[in-house]
Amino acid sequence: MGAARVLLTRTAAKGAGFARALSELARQRGEPAPNVLYAPVHVPRTVAYTPELSAALQATAADQVAWVTFTSANAVRACTELWGEHFAHVLNAADARLACVGKATAAELERCGIEPDYIPHTQSAMGMLAGFPTGDRQQDEPDTVWVVEGQNARPTLREGLGALGFRVMRTVVYRMEPAVEADLAPGELGRDAAREVLSREASAGQPITDAVVATAPSLLQALAEGVPADRFPPVVAIGQSTASAARSLGVPYVVADSPSAQDLASAAFSVVSAGA
Repeated sequence: MGAARVLLTRTAAKGAGFARALSELARQRGEPAPNVLYAPVHVPRTVAYTPELSAALQATAADQVAWVTFTSANAVRACTELWGEHFAHVLNAADARLACVGKATAAELERCGIEPDYIPHTQSAMGMLAGFPTGDRQQDEPDTVWVVEGQNARPTLREGLGALGFRVMRTVVYRMEPAVEADLAPGELGRDAAREVLSREASAGQPITDAVVATAPSLLQALAEGVPADRFPPVVAIGQSTASAARSLGVPYVVADSPSAQDLASAAFSVVSAGA
């Protein structure tokens, strides 16, 4: 039997850790290493700078913000593109505490010389809310949280913080757009090419792709468009929001234990082994 094939909705650079972990699992089982197709599908684009964007950063510098939250590494990178070294200078000098959705986002902050104060055990917006430090809620004026995120971010965190009694100030610093040829490294697939691969397999009734590792709901939805649900490969969902998208689409799925490369690889390996 030949090697399995797994489609990952990341670039080859961002998916390198996943591929190594997947190969190691196969080696331990004495099986061929699965082939990984890299299909970033969408790429983050930093929004154009306007003076209005800096209002929240200025409020942070003036110590009018109690917390700053980041729900993706893309948001951190977009901030550094918008404000350069001034971004790190403000966050390091201000009284505001910093919350990250998970380890990858925290690592991006640390690369900027910024140390996060809060990383939830469960790496999701709901996980952030479950243990979010609320402090003394008896004060007259609510604390302000600056929520830094992408345009397509779900309102879960914003609404949850509001329910906890915080005043929420949102800044959209990037949007996800379909990857074009200039965004792709050799061998990577954009949205249309990846969708064509899956559609062609579905039409032929001979699926070659054994699993799709989906790292965001929007990426899964983009890939599934036009592909019959009963012929779509099993999905490895990075988290509950992506799992919810899989349920809505009616495609089979499992949820990785965490968004880490190791746990995504473990879930993918279980899927392809079950289908062997």
